[in-house]
Amino acid sequence: FKIFDSSECIYVDATPSTNYSWENFGMPIISSLSNDYISGCTDDSACNYNEEATVDDGSCSYPDEGFNCDGNPAEFTFNQSTLQAAYFFGEVTIDGNPIESNDWVGAFNDDICVGAKQWNTNECGSNVCDIMVMGADPANSPGTGDYMQTGDIPNFKIYDTSENIYYDAFPTQEAEWTNNGFNLINGLTNGESGCTDPDACNYNPDAIEDDGSCLE
Repeated sequence: FKIFDSSECIYVDATPSTNYSWENFGMPIISSLSNDYISGCTDDSACNYNEEATVDDGSCSYPDEGFNCDGNPAEFTFNQSTLQAAYFFGEVTIDGNPIESNDWVGAFNDDICVGAKQWNTNECGSNVCDIMVMGADPANSPGTGDYMQTGDIPNFKIYDTSENIYYDAFPTQEAEWTNNGFNLINGLTNGESGCTDPDACNYNPDAIEDDGSCLE
């Protein structure tokens, strides 16, 4: 048997309380017919997946392209920790231009994301935003075993939302991580390319990445 749920516009399998074999002109009386189904999202890749659901009700929701279900850029997925340190940046730029309000900054311990924030300076005090960088506390914060330890130096990335590009980013000063640390750093940039050889005629002291243009 099946039941059609008109409010959900779905068909569900149904089970009778008693099974009877078919007979010509038979008229069995069955006390009940039920489905015992749970409607919900049955797609385990959806943000609202319900592992107990037996019937998909069409409610599945998915993140925007390039983002996770928390609303963060896909590479900026991390777990909250009870141990944290604040890193403030006076300015964050891509190719010398301030990043847009829908761009993001992510913090990493090697290749493990340990914090992220959308860089909308209009929502930050004095237009200076900070990113909370998570520390290792697996006993109280599951999934943080490889996060920051005292003395570690985080590295950073900038996510350009409009271009869907991640940039390695370099702070103007390095600051060691300590729990409850408060670090005020002048700037964070994806870096200027140019000649990094101080003995070259066209040495660029502001260049972070060498572009092979050095002249003897």
